[in-house]
Amino acid sequence: MFAADLLTAGGRSTGDLADALEKFGATCGPACEKPGRFSTYPAIDSRVEALRAYGRDR
Repeated sequence: MFAADLLTAGGRSTGDLADALEKFGATCGPACEKPGRFSTYPAIDSRVEALRAYGRDR
């Protein structure tokens, strides 16, 4: 949500980041879900959903 706060403070949409994450997830596919790779981050789908909800709530 730190990135979402920065985006909105700069006048940008959180949807832009959500779109980028969706494209990254589509490109990365199952490799993103392997243990160790991005393991400290929530799943891409969860982050996209949170970003879109953040944008709707503003």
